[in-house]
Amino acid sequence: DLKVDPVSVAGFILHEDQSKFKLANSAANLFIYTVNGIESDSSDDEPMLIVIPLPAAGMTPKQLGNMMVSSMEKHGLTNIKVTSQTTGRVNGYETYEAVILGDIKGRQSLNYQFVVVDGSKSVVFQGKAKSEYQTNIEEFRKLAKTIKFK
Repeated sequence: DLKVDPVSVAGFILHEDQSKFKLANSAANLFIYTVNGIESDSSDDEPMLIVIPLPAAGMTPKQLGNMMVSSMEKHGLTNIKVTSQTTGRVNGYETYEAVILGDIKGRQSLNYQFVVVDGSKSVVFQGKAKSEYQTNIEEFRKLAKTIKFK
């Protein structure tokens, strides 16, 4: 039975040693990072970071970010308030970072978004935390900013 390391076939590299978030699971082209890589039965309340490689399709990081927020709205995020957003460069790549407050199933949730574009490739990071907002944002950011495209 041949096991393939999902990260080895991803088009990017992240340095997990820089953050408390470690790869917990992957499915198709989606990578889920949780605290110490542990999946919990009450995962709805646990902070997590989802990493999704996507074609950039000629869009800027901010355009991709806005598209992902629309998708989050379709999946139940309401009362959306962008509390901060910046564009810039990380490791030579164009980036967009946003911190978004919103409600999911009636509970406030902090959502972290980091979008990186390298030519025709992009990677979207979407973090979710329902507590310890500042600590979790810093940990999401630490992992996201280690990205290198292969």
